[in-house]
Amino acid sequence: MINRFARAVAAFARKSRKLSAKGPRRKKHMAPPLWWLTDSDRMDARSVAEAVVCLPPGSAVVIRHRDQKVRKKWVEDVAPVCRRRRLVLLVAEDIDAAIAHNCDGFHAPETMVRKGLPCRLRLWLKSKRRQLSVAAHDERAVRGARIPNVIEADAVMIAPVLPTLSHPGRAALGPIRFARLAQLARGRAVALGGIDARTLRRLNGIRIGGVAGIGFAVARRQND
Repeated sequence: MINRFARAVAAFARKSRKLSAKGPRRKKHMAPPLWWLTDSDRMDARSVAEAVVCLPPGSAVVIRHRDQKVRKKWVEDVAPVCRRRRLVLLVAEDIDAAIAHNCDGFHAPETMVRKGLPCRLRLWLKSKRRQLSVAAHDERAVRGARIPNVIEADAVMIAPVLPTLSHPGRAALGPIRFARLAQLARGRAVALGGIDARTLRRLNGIRIGGVAGIGFAVARRQND
């Protein structure tokens, strides 16, 4: 299932990058085309470890968990695997874990971006051109991901694009609203929510930087 989705994302990314090439040039490095996120409710340490070893090189892994101790343990477990498999490892919320394990970047929740990224985090991100991804669910959040001399996210993770298990009962953006937000992100948009090899085709023609998911790497028939 991962291989099928990865191939679909790779083909989609090539088309999207061609669209991006027609827009303004990016000064910073391009974000990975395929992103996998952990989920507190839908996986444990074993399923995380199994998923990481199946992801294709160059993919991004975002470690998230509500429990700080569990989150740190997951980062500790997957960090060496990610380095060995050439995966881009980011940690959500936990600055200490990101620094301690020399991660490739940081994933900032919407609330953190609105409050302002801590100076310590901004300095760490700049030190080795590490990646910054931010969560966004509306226009305000997308615009807040790029403020000159304050914040310039490499990836803006916009969700939920389609109905998803991770946001039960929450109205999805749909392709049209997502396309408007993706345009504001200027090629940095990463689509998250309900996307698999089949539904990915609904995003054709939209200029984005990558596609993210959860269920595709954990179990069949799970959209995230």
